[in-house]
Amino acid sequence: MILVTVGSFQFSELIARVDALVADGTIREPVVAQIGSGEYVPRHMEHFRYDPNISALYEQARLVICHGGAGTTSELLRRGRPFVAVANRSLADDHQSDMLAAMSRRGWCVWCRSLDDLPQAIACARAPEMPDTHARLSQSIADLFHDRMHPGRRKATRPL
Repeated sequence: MILVTVGSFQFSELIARVDALVADGTIREPVVAQIGSGEYVPRHMEHFRYDPNISALYEQARLVICHGGAGTTSELLRRGRPFVAVANRSLADDHQSDMLAAMSRRGWCVWCRSLDDLPQAIACARAPEMPDTHARLSQSIADLFHDRMHPGRRKATRPL
């Protein structure tokens, strides 16, 4: 099952794009969408407005497609769930793109910069070579602590 979540906000463009991918057969597995306050109501996938206890769905999903909200993305990272994130550019100052760019550079998520590229982003997130999020996140945190504790000192590299 694929879970799509937009938090409590509206991101009708993302919901409509996933619904279209289900309708045309690009996505062939069940999809459950949390559509927030958006105007678009999906016709080809199960959906609900908001569930404060979305945790069970996070665990059931083989893949999560989400907006780039800090709460959602940090929860998915904490759980080690594979996800594709799309910035909701309708929000003030497009801050989600900056955060997703940094997360993507570190290999923590697949950042889908355009909804036209969503099928490719989904395929990338499912690829067997997609790095283990927990291992990459743990290594990044260890590197951050090393850099703070030993400025200018080179660290030993370890394979992931």
